[in-house]
Amino acid sequence: MTHNPREVSENGWILDAVQAYQSQLIAYAFSILGDRERGREVVQDAFLKLCEQRKTEVEQRLQAWLYRVVRNRSLNLIRKDKRMIHGMESGQLETLASIVPPIKGGGVFELIQTLPEKQSELLMLKFSEGLSYREISEVTGLSSSNVGYILHHALKALKDLWEEVENGK
Repeated sequence: MTHNPREVSENGWILDAVQAYQSQLIAYAFSILGDRERGREVVQDAFLKLCEQRKTEVEQRLQAWLYRVVRNRSLNLIRKDKRMIHGMESGQLETLASIVPPIKGGGVFELIQTLPEKQSELLMLKFSEGLSYREISEVTGLSSSNVGYILHHALKALKDLWEEVENGK
């Protein structure tokens, strides 16, 4: 398969985006899905979708755009999984529960995962992915002030959980 050199140079920005964001996006998808392989697939889908975009339409907000696509695709997979689980019979659910490994460990990441979904997602975007309030707003569709409000309460809840763990409660 041969590539047109002009085509490669015109799409070099996509390769640059893959190099710059792929590992971060996989980690983000993993934080939502809890499955690294599915996370890789979601990120691959996001980059395929990026190939369909015009550079001028996404370049000013590329990072937020990619995170939003990964987030939406991950949440769609979770919704699909929930629909499938609700349609299962009890025997099938027991089989599923026996093959899904339990979450182990007791670090901050595990504590974050115990918070309400929106709080844990925003904490991951802010501190694990390093996004600004504005970028988080673009990814989630929330206002920047709402992002700040939720993060404030998430940090307070996380601090309380951490103190409980340290005090052995």
